[in-house]
Amino acid sequence: MLPGKVWADGKNKQFAIVGSGFSPITRGVWAFDRELRPRIHFTDADGFITTLDPSYISPDGTKMLVTVEGWFLSESTNGPLKVEVHHPIDESDATDVLDPAVQIVSNVEISSLDPDKGGPGTSVRVYGSGFSNIISDNEVRVGGTGAMISNASDTWINIVIPAGLTAGTYDVTARSRHDGIWSDWSNAVPFEIEVGDVTITVCDSGGLKDDSFALYVNSLYINTMNAIPGDYCDSYPLNLPTGTTHSARLLGVEAPDSIGTYSISFTGASNLTGDTTRGSDLVPGVSKYYSFEVAGSQSLGILKLNKGAPYKPLQTDLEGTDRLE
Repeated sequence: MLPGKVWADGKNKQFAIVGSGFSPITRGVWAFDRELRPRIHFTDADGFITTLDPSYISPDGTKMLVTVEGWFLSESTNGPLKVEVHHPIDESDATDVLDPAVQIVSNVEISSLDPDKGGPGTSVRVYGSGFSNIISDNEVRVGGTGAMISNASDTWINIVIPAGLTAGTYDVTARSRHDGIWSDWSNAVPFEIEVGDVTITVCDSGGLKDDSFALYVNSLYINTMNAIPGDYCDSYPLNLPTGTTHSARLLGVEAPDSIGTYSISFTGASNLTGDTTRGSDLVPGVSKYYSFEVAGSQSLGILKLNKGAPYKPLQTDLEGTDRLE
């Protein structure tokens, strides 16, 4: 149930119910059939009930959205709230109950984060109560660092995890301003910064082994691979946050014969997109760009871009002509 905590302030509130088996059911035969949708009952601690229909059901039947009107969530409402889902409604025992489902609170409180782990740059929805639907009237901190807020309502705030946080667990707290007065800081909910191991390997895949390529990751210079015969590949192990997209740029630095024959591979990465991972046009001033995600420290493997053939080293035959092995 999201959010799991609300402020009973007389405002309409939308809830997400996550489970299974919520898809509509059709009864009868064609031309005389009827569609049965779930019916949702909210009951407060005093036994008052409101019965609602979902405004949205996901195609796979695992999520519903329902809006509870403000009259049911007034200052006189006592919690917690019980939620009962009846589906299909023509079967009396086809019900499921979550009790307690929603807590009634009187201050800014965080109930959950979605997702609750990732890396800097990850977009996170903070669920809770007592927030303001005016972005500038909310503040969220992640480990004491202010987070950028992209959107807000009275039951959730969308934030971006700040840059510069290393691996570890950080407390997320929030406060909101109502009628010009800031609330106290809320309870703390943990967010885990995860990092994974990625190794980027850059090679001169031509026959002469005389090219140089510079590697940048997330706009930061990593190193330059200067190829010589017998030493024409450099590997760069990196620790990068999961849950966000990273960028890589391979820049041509030297190509004495005006042919910059390169290859680049990513180990421990996923969802790689961008330019081809091998070619012969990486001459000085030319760049190749890539985007990727971190697969995680326990999920390693060499990733090859679909539109580029897997790298195979070029060898030089007796006549000095490059040939593909």
